[in-house]
Amino acid sequence: MQRFIVGVIAGRAPHDVIVAVRALMDFRYRIQAYRITDRDIEVINSALCEFHSHKDSILDAGLHCGKANKPINNWHIPKLELMQSMVPSILRAGVPIQWSADLTKHAHIKQIKDPARASNNNNYDPQICRQLDHLEKCRNFDVAMFLKDPALWRDMATGTADEHEKSDPHVSLRPVTDYFVRSLQLASSPPDIIPLPRRAFSVNCVAFNLAYDPSIHRISIDEVAEQFGLPDLRAALADFLCYEKVCGVDSVHPIGGGPRRSLENAELPFKNVQVWFKLRLQVTDIHTNTILPVQTILACPPDGSWPYGRYDSVVVNTDSAKVWPASGLQGLVSSYISVDSIHMSSLIRTLHCTALSHHATLGPTLQAMALG
Repeated sequence: MQRFIVGVIAGRAPHDVIVAVRALMDFRYRIQAYRITDRDIEVINSALCEFHSHKDSILDAGLHCGKANKPINNWHIPKLELMQSMVPSILRAGVPIQWSADLTKHAHIKQIKDPARASNNNNYDPQICRQLDHLEKCRNFDVAMFLKDPALWRDMATGTADEHEKSDPHVSLRPVTDYFVRSLQLASSPPDIIPLPRRAFSVNCVAFNLAYDPSIHRISIDEVAEQFGLPDLRAALADFLCYEKVCGVDSVHPIGGGPRRSLENAELPFKNVQVWFKLRLQVTDIHTNTILPVQTILACPPDGSWPYGRYDSVVVNTDSAKVWPASGLQGLVSSYISVDSIHMSSLIRTLHCTALSHHATLGPTLQAMALG
């Protein structure tokens, strides 16, 4: 929930409430960093102070509730009190992430919860011990078989995982696809040997990938504007082409976050477009530069069962002079769906536009619109 709450409440909750929640999220995420410098310590302290300065607005709005949805008019929460000790603990013992309870939690699941689920819900202790004893005997039998038949070791070395590993969420069985490398390979390949428009492209620490087949193979621009609720789609495309004409084909230009310079009935050099409802994004870890697994962003138009469509929340950097996380949330625009699913920010509407590509040579150009 902490990953989405700022995007969900933006534009709906009072400003001071959003500031308090955002400051609390900044604090929570920054103390989870793998490397914390003196500058980070200052930012963590600043975020905590900012939260305490604006937290009363949450009480004033009646948003701090307990059982039966009754408002609570105090902040007597032990975890909030413990937050005051985080910075002194970091200075004395290092980053908190090293004390993660994930390993012990995982061990508790495997050693206690799973055997308990296999019991008859009576006399847990002896049944859990018997289950663990049986599992240990099975492992010892496997070891004895491996020692007797070296061929089993070779099968194990080839990467064949047993059923236990397959069911273990901490064991990664599939390598992470590197869309950064794929996009660079496509960008450096001659146009006559790759499918156009390109479905993979990257900028800085973000890689984008589209499926080979679009969700809509051919549709007019005006129909897209009506179906997706994008009255300024034609003007946005015209602005983008003007940016490209001035800055070049390989430049990345924003298409949202400001007034349109072109008219709504601007003429375009094409009439039909292709539309993707899904866009896969891949980013790198800000601490280790490790490539993270791909995430899929969904943006579907309204239909019978979803009268307001289906949209994912995203945060996009629209200011090239700002770099996250050094710039915080400056230069970032949060796209969201309101609680009643009626109000949508202009940026999440633009997500439809970013997944467009027409049939002519402007395909890579319009795909790059997603980078804005």
